[in-house]
Amino acid sequence: ILLVGYPPFWDEDQHRLYQQIKAGAYDFPSPEWDTVTPEAKDLINKMLTINPAKRITASEALKHPW
Repeated sequence: ILLVGYPPFWDEDQHRLYQQIKAGAYDFPSPEWDTVTPEAKDLINKMLTINPAKRITASEALKHPW
């Protein structure tokens, strides 16, 4: 929300919203994301990884280049 003003998952229908979250279905649409650095997008991708075993840890996130 802080980078572009809206959350990564959104839908008026709560069921569809939960489906998006479970599937990890998000993107970086233009024009809002055009000025966000690749490093920031990389960190977001790593934080929103579905599989907890593959998701970045808090400690790793603090060491991320962004």
